Order: sequence, then structure tokens, then C-alpha cells
Amino acid sequence: MDGLRLVFPPAATAVLLFPFWNLIKLISTPTTAPAIFGGGLLGYVMYDVTHYYVHHGQPTSGVPKSLKKYHLNHHFRIQNKGFGITSLWDRGLELYLHQNWLRRVDDFFAKIHLMNQ
Repeated sequence: MDGLRLVFPPAATAVLLFPFWNLIKLISTPTTAPAIFGGGLLGYVMYDVTHYYVHHGQPTSGVPKSLKKYHLNHHFRIQNKGFGITSLWDRGLELYLHQNWLRRVDDFFAKIHLMNQ
């Protein structure tokens, strides 16, 4: 099981998906509703798998490594920015973790550390 609760519980997901299924059936045709719902569900599962990997995986290069760095900056440096697994949502909602913000946070904590010595 997921002791750190990084993945949304499947039972709760099933309960929450019921209204979405009904909404999709209302706004789409009977033949497209399962495809739309299935695509959304697959996207959500991929998001959860990626989130779990970002926390527990050990990427060595490329996109996975930058995703992990970006997401851990959200958790441990600037908690009110950088929510998305992809930066697309963060950029659109003006929550993107800019490098100059990260430098300012580092400078701030370095000054505090020097003051406490």
C-alpha cells in the first residue's frame, strides 16, 4: 500500500468518478462517452503513477530527473508554487517555479543560517 498517501485511494476515486461518468453521458453520445471517460481515467492514472515515481524513483537524466527536481522544489522550497506534475498548468495558472525565485529562497535561508552561527 501507499503509506505516504501519494496516490489517491481507488475506492474514493470510484465514488468521485460516478458523477463525472453521468456528466459525460449527458454531454456526449453513447458511443463516445466510454472513450472520453476512459481517456480521462487513463490520464488520471498516468498522473498518479508519475507523481508516485517522482517521489520514489531515482531518475538519472532527462525529463524524469527534471520533473523530480521541479516537484521536490514545490514540496521543500516554495510550497505555494509548482503544483503540477507538468509545468503547463503551473505556467497557465501563474504558479511556475522560476529559477530566480529559487535563488532568492536559497539566499534567504543562507542569510538565516549565517545569522544563527
